[in-house]
Formats: sequence, C-alpha cells, structure tokens
Amino acid sequence: MNFNIPEFKKLKNKKVLTGVSSVIVILIITFIVRTSTSAPDIATFITEKGEFIIDIREKGELKAANSTSVGVPQKIRGQTRIVRLVEDGIIVKKDDFLVQFDTSEFENRLKTQQNELDNANAELTSLKAKIESDRNQQQNNLYIQEFSYEQSELKYQQMKYESLARQREMELEFKKSELSLKQAKEKLESQIIID
Repeated sequence: MNFNIPEFKKLKNKKVLTGVSSVIVILIITFIVRTSTSAPDIATFITEKGEFIIDIREKGELKAANSTSVGVPQKIRGQTRIVRLVEDGIIVKKDDFLVQFDTSEFENRLKTQQNELDNANAELTSLKAKIESDRNQQQNNLYIQEFSYEQSELKYQQMKYESLARQREMELEFKKSELSLKQAKEKLESQIIID
C-alpha cells in the first residue's frame, strides 16, 4: 500500500472537519430541541374533567331584532297609573297580556257623567211635561175663546131689537171676542212651533 502522506493529511483533515461540523450540527439541534421543549411564555392551565363554562361579562346595550313600542293611547286624558305589568324579558305574542292601568279615575268620571246624564234626562222629562201642560192650557183657552165668540155672535144677531147704543156696545164686544179668538189661535200655533 502506497500511501501518499499529503493526500492522507488531506483526507484526515476532511474527516476531522466533517466530524467537527457534525458535532456542531448535533449541538445546534440539541439546543433547538431543548429550547422548544422548555415552558412557553403563555398562560397555561392544567385541565380537569368536568363541565365547561364560558362566562363572559361585557357592558353594552342589546337591541331586539323585532320590537313594538307600547304606550298610553293619546285619547286618554288624565293620569294613568300602572297596576300590573308583564314580567321583564318575557316573549309575548299578539293578544297576550302586557299592562293593566288603574281604572278608578275613569270609573269615577264615568259615574259622574252618568249622574249628569240622568239629571239631564229627568230635566228633559220635566220640560216635556211642562210643555204638554202649557199646550193643554192654551188649547183650553182656545176652546173658551171659541165659546165666548159664539156667545158674542148670538148676542150680535139679537141686537137688532136693541137700542142703537146697546147695538154699538154689542158690536164692540163681538169684535173684541173675535180678536181674542184670533190671538188664542196664533198663540197656540206659536207655542207648538216653540215646543
């Protein structure tokens, strides 16, 4: 075997270099592996078997996807007090109970107005009775005037046998009776229109 020394040294140097570089690579890999297996800098927790609860607390406002504004109708005057209210957070449907207002003030107003109506009806009945009485009185006065007129007419027809002064007196009484009858008829017709 013929070994050339410079080549042998070259070969030996290559082996040494390869060995040294292999050791450096192994040290780097070992360092990397050790640093990667050491405890990380993030928060950790040891897990246990049990119920998983997520508790999030946040400030803010929730807005309903579908909502309807409920208020007191504008036609209602006076104070409205709430007596009963549906519980907060309950989902309601059409025709479900929402709110009950105190009705005592409106019931008192209704009673007062009912009393006023009853009084007005009683007064109307009284007025109708008075009107009917007045009409009957005027009708009776008309009958009396008609009888008085007939009496005057008879006396007027019989006056041809009397003196001139007496005839003139009877004529005046007859005209007076005729005028009274006319006034009684007009008064009755006017009262009927007024009533």
